[in-house]
Amino acid sequence: SVILETSAGEETSTLL
Repeated sequence: SVILETSAGEETSTLL
């Protein structure tokens, strides 16, 4: 999985 950091600073884990 890849960790995406949003502009809000939240960390989200997603499968690409």
